[in-house]
Amino acid sequence: MLNPIIDRPHPPPPPLRSGSIISGPSSHPARPVWRIWGFEVISISLSYFIFTAIVVVLANHDQKQLPNWPLKITLNSFLAFLTTLAKAAFMWPVSNAISQAQWSWFLQDRPLYDFHLIDQASRGSWGSLALLWRVRHKHFVTLAAFLSIICVLTSPLTQLAIDYPSRYVPSPDPDGAQISAIGVLKKPDESLVVATTNTLNQLPWPVQRFDYELASPTGAVCSTGNCTFDEIHSLGICVDFADVSSKLKIQPIDDPAELANLGSTWYVHEGPRMWNGSLPNAYPDGRSLDLLHQGKLAFVLDILTGNESIAFRDDKNLMHTKIASLVLIRTVPVFGNQVETNWEQVIKESTFAQILDAITEVRYEATEILFHLCVQSYHTSVNRGKQNTTMINSTATPTNPRPDFFMDFTCNGLAHDDILCDPYRPEVITRYNETIYLDGPVNASAVPGLERYGATYESMEIIARELKTTMMSFGQEDPQRSFVERPDDVYLDLFLDASSRPLWTSIFLDHENLIDPVRTIHRIKTIFRNLAIGLSSGLRENRPRYRVTDDVYNITGTAWVEESYVSISWGWLTFLAVELVMATVFLVLTIIAQIKMRARSAAKDKNYTSVVEDYKDSYLAPLLALSQEARSAAGGGLRPMSVMKETAKRVYVRLEGDEVVPASRMEQIA
Repeated sequence: MLNPIIDRPHPPPPPLRSGSIISGPSSHPARPVWRIWGFEVISISLSYFIFTAIVVVLANHDQKQLPNWPLKITLNSFLAFLTTLAKAAFMWPVSNAISQAQWSWFLQDRPLYDFHLIDQASRGSWGSLALLWRVRHKHFVTLAAFLSIICVLTSPLTQLAIDYPSRYVPSPDPDGAQISAIGVLKKPDESLVVATTNTLNQLPWPVQRFDYELASPTGAVCSTGNCTFDEIHSLGICVDFADVSSKLKIQPIDDPAELANLGSTWYVHEGPRMWNGSLPNAYPDGRSLDLLHQGKLAFVLDILTGNESIAFRDDKNLMHTKIASLVLIRTVPVFGNQVETNWEQVIKESTFAQILDAITEVRYEATEILFHLCVQSYHTSVNRGKQNTTMINSTATPTNPRPDFFMDFTCNGLAHDDILCDPYRPEVITRYNETIYLDGPVNASAVPGLERYGATYESMEIIARELKTTMMSFGQEDPQRSFVERPDDVYLDLFLDASSRPLWTSIFLDHENLIDPVRTIHRIKTIFRNLAIGLSSGLRENRPRYRVTDDVYNITGTAWVEESYVSISWGWLTFLAVELVMATVFLVLTIIAQIKMRARSAAKDKNYTSVVEDYKDSYLAPLLALSQEARSAAGGGLRPMSVMKETAKRVYVRLEGDEVVPASRMEQIA
């Protein structure tokens, strides 16, 4: 029985034509170019569409919050996916065009091995690298080979286009940033006394920070740790300084009985001579403000009474807004011949007792320290939980000045028998509700109640009284050193609140301060500036239990929260765009080359209308195009791969008509 498949009769083969495997006239009609390359054009158009979608989506999210897409899809995964699709869409036409370009490459004599190189180049980057090395600039196929090599970088480079920096945006919490400001200081009660006392008691701690660095006002509430505010205006307390050393009168006191003339019961040590540095007529009754001392180092800090001032009497604004005027008188040591001796080095290496012995004389300095009401303008911000406030301006201009000065505060001096103030004088009790108002700008936030600024008489007197009782101080080096426990010790005999001892000791017994009076006065001024800042902050306290007046208001600022956002670096996307352009150019060049080949074939053979039209990446086309002579020159059948490669590199062929023939035969025909 016959096998229906194996034993089936086959049609006779077509007649063979000399020099070819299959002979016969080529009479197939030429297909239109758009049909040959239609799918490739659609594919590369799709890559442009995908690239446009990438640009649109990224542009829509640029400088915005991170998108919250379903399935945890991120912009990076979106970009990676579409980039892969775009690369696949334009590399498929490029691969086909590389295979098609081999026919125009073999219009000239080429090694048969180039068929293998071009085929490998259409498969990937390594083959493209080999083809690029072989062809170089001789054919436009190198454009596609270069594109195949660099396309491996497409995905990682396009990922660099997306960055996620952080920025600060306003918090949705409307009360996240608040700072208090005070309008009129009125209706005082015990809370004002407590606020003032607490500020004064905190003055010495920590000493090294407080007397070296200018403090920053506090009181801002910032829920996020980063807040900003518009320019703030508030009633506050300011301080001014004046050197009144020229007003001092220096005199020795040889007879302790002379102290009686000063109205003092001062304790006098036996032996050392007593000196007095005084400011005559500092008090209304004609008494002077005295620094009585026997030691070489001494100071006194006391308050002037009523409307008294030494340096500011002619400044009507300051005198009308004055709360209290303090005077500091101190001795400044002089060390021998400071030109010939390096006293700075000597003092650093000496004990304090040795330093005292090196003092040859002292001179006196006096400074008036005036606390007064003012309207303060400042910028405030909170950065990482730390408040930063910069005072930009302060004014002290009363809107309703009296013919006489506003305050009439009576206190006795420290060296006198009665050191207390009299807050209950009938002539001032009736004035307790009188209010002095100050000119000032309106807050930008337009908080109702902060259109004007001022303080009642009673409020100002409470602050002045607390300044008097807390800050009045006297200290001198013990002239007999009767309390010295070690040879290098020194005792500062102080008449003051114990909490202030570390502060004044750090100033007047500091080695470096002794040789640098400028440094000393700078530290003293810093102390009192910080005191004014602390008092102003205390007055603005707006917690219910600590509020010192009903005229404290919260001003709302902007609380900032940190968020990540999308930032697109468009330059990295140009890499993908350039690849698209290169793929398009190569496809167009391939189509043009094919059209030229068609025209060339038609010119040679009018009946030949279909040569290498749409073979592209077909394996059959090179196989069937080889003439019998070309196959024989290449060795005929299969052999080891290395042998076939070497042979193919030595055999040159070219495309002629519908055959690939050995170059030597063509030379003979020519």
